Amino acid sequence: MNRILPAALATLALLAAPAAAMGPPDREGPGWFLPVGASLGMSLTDGDVGVTLGGELSAVHLFGTAWLGLWADGLWDFGAERARTSAGLEAGWFVFGAEAGWVAEVRPAGGLDHGVRVGALLSGGVLTGYLRWAHLVREERPDVVEIGVLLKWPLPL
Repeated sequence: MNRILPAALATLALLAAPAAAMGPPDREGPGWFLPVGASLGMSLTDGDVGVTLGGELSAVHLFGTAWLGLWADGLWDFGAERARTSAGLEAGWFVFGAEAGWVAEVRPAGGLDHGVRVGALLSGGVLTGYLRWAHLVREERPDVVEIGVLLKWPLPL
């Protein structure tokens, strides 16, 4: 665990460098965008803390300062040693956003747990902070809280 966090931070920094060098997208304002990027965070499950590393893809329509779209993501939870994926709807105004959708987690011994996920977003352009709660339909440790950052580059469509 002690080596995972520095490696995850270095990976996110390496992903951020090319995006920062590219400059802003060719088009600003209303329209469709395809934000693509990486996530780095922490998971809290029944007192256990783990580092998460993953990727996310969205399709978002901007309406001035409001936005509405769909997302799909996948991550590896180093603490629980499990993979999670989710998909759903996201909406927001200015820098504030919310998301709700479906989540699935692969069990270490095989099989799939599923449930719902809701989250709050604070977006600053290419960098977005998130706080998420997922409830999985399972007996053992059903709730997962995630806090972290997304580094996403908005590709105009």
